[in-house]
Amino acid sequence: MSQETLSQPVVSLSTRQPQKKSSLFAGDTRLGWLLVTPALLVVLGMVGYPFLEAIRISFTDRMVGRGPGQFVGLANYEYIIGWPDFTEMVVRTVL
Repeated sequence: MSQETLSQPVVSLSTRQPQKKSSLFAGDTRLGWLLVTPALLVVLGMVGYPFLEAIRISFTDRMVGRGPGQFVGLANYEYIIGWPDFTEMVVRTVL
C-alpha cells in the first residue's frame, strides 16, 4: 500500500472568531449570585448586627438587667486603659 503525503499543510479558511460562552453559561454567574444573596444577607445580619450592637453598648453604662443605660462616651475605655495590668493583658492577648 502506498500513501500519499501532502506537501503543504492544510490551512483552515474559516474567518470566524471563537465563540464566547453561550448565554446559557453567562446566566449561571448571575443566577449563582441571585441564589447566594439571601444566605449572604442572613450571615451578614447574624454577624454584623451583634458586632455593631456591642460597639454601641460599649459607649454606655448599661448593666445586664438594669435598663438601657446612659451614654458615657469613652469613659469605659478610659477606665480599662487605667488598669495597672492593662499593658500586660494586651501583650498576652497579642502573643
